[in-house]
Amino acid sequence: MKGEYVNPDDIISLSSDIDVLDQLRSEVCRIPQKRSNNGKIQIMSKIDMAKKPYELPSPNMGDALMMSMFSPKAVQKQAVKINFKGWG
Repeated sequence: MKGEYVNPDDIISLSSDIDVLDQLRSEVCRIPQKRSNNGKIQIMSKIDMAKKPYELPSPNMGDALMMSMFSPKAVQKQAVKINFKGWG
């Protein structure tokens, strides 16, 4: 919405120097959306899209963009002491 504040943590920015920006924008804008339980808009999952007759070839640049934005949380594991007896 124009003039409405958007938290920068909730948006992405793409360079206008991308050669195929129009094609990427077209692919991303065609992905169906749905509301999440917390009121945010999210893109429809591949599983949900497979249930309906959408004409979106996959994988495509939109898929690559979404995968590049994925940032899994690091899992904390306890350190393991390695016994190097006999090495040198």
